[in-house]
Amino acid sequence: MKIRILLFAAARDIFGNDFVDLELPDNVTIKEVKQSLVQHSPASAELVARSAFSINQEFAIDESPVTSDAELALIPPVSGG
Repeated sequence: MKIRILLFAAARDIFGNDFVDLELPDNVTIKEVKQSLVQHSPASAELVARSAFSINQEFAIDESPVTSDAELALIPPVSGG
């Protein structure tokens, strides 16, 4: 299945775009999405490990299943003051 992951802040800077498209097998989890993102862009490994993910605008955990029609977003940690 093809999925699109929306990117914000530092993630957008690392990937150079507002989103990244990945081709993944059916029945993947957020954990597998994270692994695929790091394979797609090894420079993102630290950020992906520290970031939250959402599915359809709700926070997700590593075990959360991902469907082909889901809206995914990588949400980097917030910093600044």
